[in-house]
Amino acid sequence: MILRAASGFLDAGGSKVFYEAAGTGPPLVLVHDGLMHSDGWNAQWEFFSKHHRVIRYDRRGYGQSAPATAPYSNIDDLHALLTRLAASNEVLVGCSAGGRLAIDFALEYPSLVQRLVLIGPVVSGLDFSEHFQQRVREGFRPLRERNDVGATITNWLNDPWPSLQRTPWPKHASAKS
Repeated sequence: MILRAASGFLDAGGSKVFYEAAGTGPPLVLVHDGLMHSDGWNAQWEFFSKHHRVIRYDRRGYGQSAPATAPYSNIDDLHALLTRLAASNEVLVGCSAGGRLAIDFALEYPSLVQRLVLIGPVVSGLDFSEHFQQRVREGFRPLRERNDVGATITNWLNDPWPSLQRTPWPKHASAKS
C-alpha cells in the first residue's frame, strides 16, 4: 500500500512542483536521483512514514512537476517546499544527483538539516571518472540495441548530466566548478 496522505503543488517561480507528505514524527525528506521521479521511493515511503513525517517531491521536469521555463535553483525550490511544509531539522536522504542536492542544500542551510543519508551521491566540483562513464554506457547498451530507450534515457546517454550543466547550483558549488 502506497500512502498518499497529503499532496499538492508548490508554485516555484512560475513552475508547479509536485510534493507529498505522509506520517508523523521527525521529518525525513527523500530527494530522487537524476533519472527517476519521486515514485522511485515507494518502498521507503511506506516503511518510513510509519515513524516519520516523510516528504518527497518531483524536481522540475520530473514526474508530475512542470519543466522549468526559466533559470532556477534546485536548492531554492527545496527550501521553498520545506518552508511551505514548516519542516526543519530534517534528515535529507538523497540518491545520486539527489545526493548532490542534499549536500549542497545542507551547505547552504546547515541549521535546517539534522543529518544526511547519501546513496551513491554525485559531489559538486568532482568530475565523473572514465570508469563510471564507461560503466553507464555499457549498462544502457542492451536498451539501445533493443531500441527500448525512452526520451529521458536517450537524452541522458547523449549528455549524461544535462541537468547539472543547465541549472546553476549554489554559490559554493559553482565557485569550485
